Amino acid sequence: VQDWLTCRRLYYYKRIKKYEKTVYNLPFIVGRVVHEGLAAVLAKKSNAIEIMTAVYKKERKFAIDAFGLNPEQIEELDMQEFTTKGMLLAYRTKYSKMISDMKLLGSEVEGAIDLGNDVTFVIKLDNIVRVRNKKILHELKTTKQITPDYVKRIQTDLQTAVYFHFHNIIFEDSKIEEVMYDVI
Repeated sequence: VQDWLTCRRLYYYKRIKKYEKTVYNLPFIVGRVVHEGLAAVLAKKSNAIEIMTAVYKKERKFAIDAFGLNPEQIEELDMQEFTTKGMLLAYRTKYSKMISDMKLLGSEVEGAIDLGNDVTFVIKLDNIVRVRNKKILHELKTTKQITPDYVKRIQTDLQTAVYFHFHNIIFEDSKIEEVMYDVI
């Protein structure tokens, strides 16, 4: 029912046609794991690494069961767990001052706006934080390599711009003032 209420086209393709994403994609797994771990760090949870590890194990089990990964893919996935833990530990250490100044207001914040003609636009924001009395959209991006072109594309990222403006329409009484990108 929720899919129908959100978007009839989503309902049709997901429930009637049974179209589902069925390919193994390591970057998507890494992104979900990093998002969960970083949200725990920003929430100042002392067990952020354990939270991230639990998410990783759940994602790993799902990937193996759903996609029948070969030993090489499993090894690559396991190496990524090690790398991701290191990234999170380094982030927490390097940005400890910034984290202490931040208050996490929400993670994976969702909203929807009816655009008319049976079209609903749904947003899902990475994190919303407060820093020095400013409400900030904290967007997390993961990449293997930061290039000048990557930085240029982020500066004009349509998804983030739409999220920013639609959030401020949906939550009119509590607007976001800035966007902060974290590229890991």
